[in-house]
Amino acid sequence: MFSYITIMLDILFNYMNRYVSFTKEEVHNFVQFTTQETYNKKDILLKEGQVCNQYFFILKGIIRIYQYSPKGKEIITLFGKENWWITDHESFTLQTPSSQYIQALEKLEILSLTHHNYEKALCSNPKLERFFRIITERAYIASQRRTLHLTQLSIEDRYHTFVNGTDGFAHRIPQYMLASYLDCTPEFLSTIKAQSF
Repeated sequence: MFSYITIMLDILFNYMNRYVSFTKEEVHNFVQFTTQETYNKKDILLKEGQVCNQYFFILKGIIRIYQYSPKGKEIITLFGKENWWITDHESFTLQTPSSQYIQALEKLEILSLTHHNYEKALCSNPKLERFFRIITERAYIASQRRTLHLTQLSIEDRYHTFVNGTDGFAHRIPQYMLASYLDCTPEFLSTIKAQSF
């Protein structure tokens, strides 16, 4: 158990220090505000209509965020993998009901930071305010890029951009879900993949 906690702390330490310089003691203190949780494949972490009260750091597994169109079509807006922070930013920040779902696509191990503990953590160390500002800015930039890709790139280019920019985890996503994210049919995506080999 001790070795796992040590590994988890090392993962978080290395990740956080990509953006802001933290000591191991500061990261250890921050972890005290989080809860380690495990979810099974297909478990729902957030449902439409619920207030998103958690910020998730993924230790192991993949998460998807999705919503339904007025006609009932499932639309995937985001995938998250190991070493990513994931939340419904609008619902979490404003504490309003979410229009989205968050689901585990694989067995999931996460650190969960509640909204209340998030605020407490920011007050405990000013560097955390800067850290979360940076990753929120990056999430916003990624969202803008996705919007531009949907309006300006061909489906083929969207596919290649996603595969090349996701550190090789595209193969862990079911094809019909990847098709939803890229806004195409699974059949058309299959044709694109076949042409790529």
